[in-house]
Amino acid sequence: MAEPTRIIGDKAQRSAFVPAGGTTIAAKRIVIRSGSGVNQIAAASTAAQAYWGITTAALTVTASQAAHGNVQIRDKGIVTSGAAIAIGDRLTSDASGKAIPAAAGNAFVGIAMTAATGVDLDVEVEIVTGGPEMP
Repeated sequence: MAEPTRIIGDKAQRSAFVPAGGTTIAAKRIVIRSGSGVNQIAAASTAAQAYWGITTAALTVTASQAAHGNVQIRDKGIVTSGAAIAIGDRLTSDASGKAIPAAAGNAFVGIAMTAATGVDLDVEVEIVTGGPEMP
């Protein structure tokens, strides 16, 4: 099977941060906008949140230092699976920001372009949510 690929076009990602004392977010996790800061984020934790995108690298936070990084908000990205995923599944978040198939009526961050047979595998996703310039 071909390796999942990330395609990041113009205006496809945004700078983001997690404040000092916040929770570290792993790479390839679904995130939401959170807090009062511009582009402040947190890991998604339910299937009913308004997703913003997927982290492109880990944002590691300490008690005294914030973490800055990028969030991919459109095009093809890579997300970590939290369950088995089939090609074409709409993807939502589990409690740790990993992708799982969305139930009918749940929010979703994108559509799976590759499959995963279990947990902690890379899945290519066509991101269909997030970002202030999203049509």
